[in-house]
Amino acid sequence: EMNNSHTFILMLKDHPVIVGCIAIPIIIYASALYFPQLLHGKRPPLSFKIKHSSHRGGGGENPENTILAFKHACYDAKSDLLELDVHLTKDGQVVVLHDAHLERVTGVDDVVSSFNYDDLPLVDGREKIPTLEEVFKTFPNTGINIDLKAESDELLYKTHALIKKYNRQKITIWGSGFTSVVFERKLYKKDPSIPLFFCAKRILKIYLWHYFCILPFMPLHETAFEIPLMKDVWIQYLLPSSSPFTQKVLGWIFRHLLLSSCLLRHLQKRGIVIILWTPNTEPEFEAAKKAKVDSIMTDYPMLLRSWMNKEEENEE
Repeated sequence: EMNNSHTFILMLKDHPVIVGCIAIPIIIYASALYFPQLLHGKRPPLSFKIKHSSHRGGGGENPENTILAFKHACYDAKSDLLELDVHLTKDGQVVVLHDAHLERVTGVDDVVSSFNYDDLPLVDGREKIPTLEEVFKTFPNTGINIDLKAESDELLYKTHALIKKYNRQKITIWGSGFTSVVFERKLYKKDPSIPLFFCAKRILKIYLWHYFCILPFMPLHETAFEIPLMKDVWIQYLLPSSSPFTQKVLGWIFRHLLLSSCLLRHLQKRGIVIILWTPNTEPEFEAAKKAKVDSIMTDYPMLLRSWMNKEEENEE
């Protein structure tokens, strides 16, 4: 073995061009990966805190996307960031609602675009569906993450008009998670000053670029990388006929691929924040902490606040 190693070293000495062809790309890639600011510059950090984030206002503790939920998240759980979703009503109001179809949260078998705002049914039979303007008025200094749920120019323009009206460009993250890359580009072009989160198709590209070793050389205009915490129950749903062992193994693999430390640290060095949705138990909060994400976006804001308080006490 020693002779083989010695022979290999001598061969490399005799072929410096081969050594250069191998070493130079590795050095260039490593430099761009670990020092991306050399290639892309340094973008300013977010001007507001996002560590504690409430998904749909904390739908596990109150009716989701309601003023009641948002008040609980902000005032009781001291949430830094409210995540919400928007649609348009028949009369053109921007309303805070996740599903286009109303049945899951109101029991009414119809779509939101069929109703004028004043005629919308109540969430869980008791809470009014709020307008985005009402949320902005009620929480003027709270960071808000807005997901435009439809690929609609009218929704884009009206949401942007409200953000400008209430001077929220620096305390808002917006995007459209499951629409096209073209629509995401429209959001960015409409106002590059508003932090933008990656849509799902762009997230997929990020992972492909990372594992094909070209991500460090790709320009990125987004500010927030919002990804799910892969849960075993999702694997069970996708592969119901597979064995529990197979599901566990696949869950472990997907979690490690999604939360690749190399990828997340590279994005953070480029000024991109990592938001993980939806850790909802203390072990899941621990997993998020281990992954060193910038924000935990949960359905249980009080539970997350209690866990964070305990973590702070333990660190003192």
